[in-house]
Amino acid sequence: MLQQELLSRTSLETQKLDLMTEVSELKLKLVGMEKEQREQEEKQRKAEELLQELRHLKIKVEELENERNQYEWKLKATKAEVAQLQ
Repeated sequence: MLQQELLSRTSLETQKLDLMTEVSELKLKLVGMEKEQREQEEKQRKAEELLQELRHLKIKVEELENERNQYEWKLKATKAEVAQLQ
């Protein structure tokens, strides 16, 4: 009977250690996944910042193209006036 009790306790202790090992492994896995999530969130944030900068630059290019078109129109008008004066 005592031997049976010792075997049961030993078995339970082994199961306990196995479960503690599994919990430790799962905690390590969780830490790794949390790190990966933070890295992905950082990449997402940087991508969104780049997209915002790209939108801003696109608007700036459109403004500069409009300004160039206005100068070209004024230049043509000025050339036409000069041609009429000659």
